[in-house]
Amino acid sequence: MLYTLCYLVYTNGSFLQVTLRKQAGSFGMVIRGGLHEKRRLRRPFVVAHVTPNGAASCAGVIRVGDRIRAINGATLRGMKLPELQALIYRQEGDTVFTVEYDVAEHRLMERSRGSWSRGSQGPLLVEIRREGPDDILGFGLNKIGHSHTP
Repeated sequence: MLYTLCYLVYTNGSFLQVTLRKQAGSFGMVIRGGLHEKRRLRRPFVVAHVTPNGAASCAGVIRVGDRIRAINGATLRGMKLPELQALIYRQEGDTVFTVEYDVAEHRLMERSRGSWSRGSQGPLLVEIRREGPDDILGFGLNKIGHSHTP
């Protein structure tokens, strides 16, 4: 008998740089986290909220849960939240945010004869980056014959 298990694995390490300009004195996002005296409260800087129609929302790529790793190339490692807030407050003009985000990878495992192995079938996750808010995207998939690996 064959059993199938499908699950998501979130992989770290996908980075992008987003250039934003303040609108009404704000980049349009709430950021939480940072260095804390209590070790258990230390967290990376994470986007907690994106304001609709704000600068971050209009850019179209920053989402809740994304991690802010640098601003204008300066790392935020070892920084407390009030220090980050002061840094953001001082920014004028175009500001480059280095953002880390997770990519979900579908994995399919099959169990046959008492052991689990990675399956060759199952869902496929495709990530497409939109370059601008007016870009119209689409794609098609075709199955081309049967693939056999010797």
